[in-house]
Amino acid sequence: MTTISVVIPAFNAAPWIREAIGSALAQTIAPLEVIVVDDGSTDETATLLAAYGTRIRTITQPNQGVAAARNAGIAAACGEWIAFLDADDVWDRRKLELQLQALQSDSSIGLFGTATFAWPLSQPCTCDRAIDRMMPLARITRDTLAVKNYLTTSSILVRHDVVKSVGAFDTALCGPEDHDYWLRCADFTRIAILMVPLTGYRAVSGSLSTRAPAMEAGMRRILSKLEARDFWRGQRLRRRHAYSYVSHSCAQLHGAAGNQTLAIQKLIASIIWYPFPYTRAEAGVPFVRARRLAVLLLRLLGLRPPDPGY
Repeated sequence: MTTISVVIPAFNAAPWIREAIGSALAQTIAPLEVIVVDDGSTDETATLLAAYGTRIRTITQPNQGVAAARNAGIAAACGEWIAFLDADDVWDRRKLELQLQALQSDSSIGLFGTATFAWPLSQPCTCDRAIDRMMPLARITRDTLAVKNYLTTSSILVRHDVVKSVGAFDTALCGPEDHDYWLRCADFTRIAILMVPLTGYRAVSGSLSTRAPAMEAGMRRILSKLEARDFWRGQRLRRRHAYSYVSHSCAQLHGAAGNQTLAIQKLIASIIWYPFPYTRAEAGVPFVRARRLAVLLLRLLGLRPPDPGY
């Protein structure tokens, strides 16, 4: 029987950690172990974890960030597969079961995600038998992943042998360390997503004014790492596409943080890098950058355009 180690990094996660652990323990295919890494919490996280006794394994370390916490969990894991779950997210009760079932159709997949649902705004799908017959899989190629991260960390199952080949999460990245990791995995295995909403993702508020620069620095570092290992191998247009999408993402971050001027600069840079339209999968709506640029310019002029909703 396939064994799975669940790794949950936790820092001051007292408001949510019981929901995350509960959803892991309630899986229809029980994981081999649930490893929670308490990354130097100063709230009641440690007390809550102690109440689970032997049902979970707890690792305690000084605060080093989520990447280091995941690395500690990986180092302790014994399962054939490792499942990542953030402390503020949850799983549908059949998440692991359906992922393992879908993997039977392609044993070459070593990194496997799922679609998500907004938690707690919507509830798990409870996955009836109709989904068992469908099992819609979306393959994620190395090249498409280089442009955009399509994978949600809490949805991921990764084979332990892939992890051994890839190594640790990059602790110098503050935010996009998961995207960097998936890109490195792409050198060793095939990647896919089960297009069923089995992972509940919680949008936790934070200070965008401080997060935006850190996120941008992380995304730029990923591009530098790709350059250093000759990732593009002559794919000039794909490289420009990736640089453009990073600028586009940075425009969204800085615009949401209230820095309209910087957001406009990033959008213009994005268009210069790659003037062609993004795909619907990349952008959601046609001509998204031109629309967003128009809205930002109107706001900069003191006008109040309606929220575009993208």
